[in-house]
Amino acid sequence: MNGRYLITFLLAGAFLFALPMKSVGSIGMADSNISFLFGSQEALVVNPAFLVGGQVGYTRQLLDTQRKDYDGYSLEYVTGGSFAQGRVAWNEKSSGDQYRIMLTGFGLSVKDPIKVGVTLENIELTRTANVFRTWSTKVGMSYTAHLPQSVHIGITLEHFFKENTDQVVMDLSPEIQVGIGISPMKNVLWTHVLDYQRKEGQSIQYRTAVALLLDRELMLTAGASREGYALGVDLPISFGKWSNLGRIGYSIFIPMDIHEDIRYYFSYTLGGL
Repeated sequence: MNGRYLITFLLAGAFLFALPMKSVGSIGMADSNISFLFGSQEALVVNPAFLVGGQVGYTRQLLDTQRKDYDGYSLEYVTGGSFAQGRVAWNEKSSGDQYRIMLTGFGLSVKDPIKVGVTLENIELTRTANVFRTWSTKVGMSYTAHLPQSVHIGITLEHFFKENTDQVVMDLSPEIQVGIGISPMKNVLWTHVLDYQRKEGQSIQYRTAVALLLDRELMLTAGASREGYALGVDLPISFGKWSNLGRIGYSIFIPMDIHEDIRYYFSYTLGGL
């Protein structure tokens, strides 16, 4: 599999204060793509180490398209080089809480093939006319080993470096995710993630997924976690001789609990990857 595609997939899927700070692509892989991402897409919220060398582009993510849990959820950001700037906003239906988070990311190649990156999260929560503000970070690392099979390793640390605050309205418990991706055969990636949040009653969680890269950069994914099963598709936008205009992503999440509804997610990217 082309190394450019093998760099964006594996270590994804972090919840921010138990809320959906994640991407459509990571949902389609059951949040197990922290060590392998597709270009610089989604790196801002998945693993900022993959911001290194990204082209100029614009991405918009639409989660909870049926508005079952959140109103007006949107995640949008621009990338260029090793930098990214974005914003995520949503209103929680059950509580009426309004979240607005500004994201700024930077990636750096330490020594090929080791890359690191950081995303700064400036967080604002509005609850019953009261406004709470704080900041936190997501730190990422990626490493690719060229053995008989390509092996991709990714790590993210979220809320390890943050503002010291006594606010109890936001859960900023430190979380670590470690992922690995291997290619058992051509154009196939198998990912695994271990996730632990330093919080009372929490245990190590395991997630896994398989990604298949077909012709013309069409990608199909399937994953599983304790919460449920996921399916995803990612395809390029092209018209005749015009290619690499962007991408479209679509994911479906099927909860383990049969009393919960199936969720649908959509994203599009304009520009280079």
